[in-house]
Amino acid sequence: MTEYEHLSPEELERLMADLEAGVYDGQLHVPSSAEPSPLPKFSDLKPFDVLAWAKRRGITLPER
Repeated sequence: MTEYEHLSPEELERLMADLEAGVYDGQLHVPSSAEPSPLPKFSDLKPFDVLAWAKRRGITLPER
């Protein structure tokens, strides 16, 4: 049995109207697993060799 199965049709209708109106938006709990992880710092990034990447893929880059 879910927590909403004990509601009468009128109570359920009221709950749905409140949800659509955004009454409960400010009260929602966001689990920590849903929070985004912090972005890496620029200094933490490893250099990316575009020329080597293109060569491995058989891509010919234009001359500079």
